[in-house]
Amino acid sequence: MTTSLMIRPEDDEISRTVGQWLAELEAKLTNDHPQYHVAVLSGERASRSAINSILANDSVDLIAYYGHGGKDSLGVRDSTSPSGSIQGLIDAGNSSLCSGKALYVVACLSGCFLAPHILAQGVSSTAYFGYDEELWLPPADDVCEMIKKVVNSALSKLHNRDLSLSNEFRYLMCEKSVQDGYLRLAGRLKGEGRNLESAFVGLWRGSFISGWVT
Repeated sequence: MTTSLMIRPEDDEISRTVGQWLAELEAKLTNDHPQYHVAVLSGERASRSAINSILANDSVDLIAYYGHGGKDSLGVRDSTSPSGSIQGLIDAGNSSLCSGKALYVVACLSGCFLAPHILAQGVSSTAYFGYDEELWLPPADDVCEMIKKVVNSALSKLHNRDLSLSNEFRYLMCEKSVQDGYLRLAGRLKGEGRNLESAFVGLWRGSFISGWVT
């Protein structure tokens, strides 16, 4: 059975917030598409060794990660480091396990170096959807909810592996869903006179990156 791996470390308040976005989607994906297995690593279970073990299984072709990121890694904040550096769960050391898989990442910065590194391995069907700048959650709870709907809607399109659709078409649908979703949301907020909230959404849209190997 084809598997989607959902990773949400939830190691601090921000990571828990976006982790809950993914948690809300997991049950829906299972109910809507029971033919695809959903594996979940959350909290302390989202360890590097656990991720490596599951990714070594050839049935995994989609990885969703909602948490913290750095330019060259996805991981958890090092609480002992004054700079809050990232302890890598996925980085150059185990990135080969991501080859041939689609990665959908809601985290800061990993689009800078990690995404190009994974795509440069040149393995067919590898894809990366993520962000190359720092992301900030808007102070308004309703706008957070709107952003959640945009990011989760795009992930749903990746999870639905309709056999009549090529991987490239699925990837295009995901890319378009994110870009159009943010554009509509920013325009709506601006039209309501909520310029600050619109700017937050614009930041998310402007830092979104995507790429894949056909």
